[in-house]
Amino acid sequence: MRDGWKMAEGPKPEETSASFYRFRVGVDPERTAELSVEEYHPQESSYQLTNLNNDQVVFLSQQGRMTPAMQLVFHRVLDQKNQVTSLEAQLKSRQQEVEAITKDQARLRENIDDSGSRQDDTEGGYKDENSSEQIKIFHKVFLLLG
Repeated sequence: MRDGWKMAEGPKPEETSASFYRFRVGVDPERTAELSVEEYHPQESSYQLTNLNNDQVVFLSQQGRMTPAMQLVFHRVLDQKNQVTSLEAQLKSRQQEVEAITKDQARLRENIDDSGSRQDDTEGGYKDENSSEQIKIFHKVFLLLG
């Protein structure tokens, strides 16, 4: 057996030494027999799931480095990873909407404070130049929170 190699599943040796394996094989007189023994070289690779993508899973399975059960688990992990990425993008979008609404509200408050002391001469009341804009912003807030 070569150094660093191991025997695969199959016939077990009757005796072993540092450099030889002896197998018992029954052979009829004046006949020959053949015994096939498979060996393999264990390899170890490590992958971080944070960097794993679908192409790598396909590559590793084509190379015969993962079992079908491992493939299934990795695909589940990748599906979850994609869902997390999607949720993070949605969260970022919502945060940007909230920031935009907050800025709009602050601007409207300033406008209301500035225009609150002015009266409209034609109607005899206060002129609210931003009322339709306020309604739009409050509608956005309602939809965002709803």
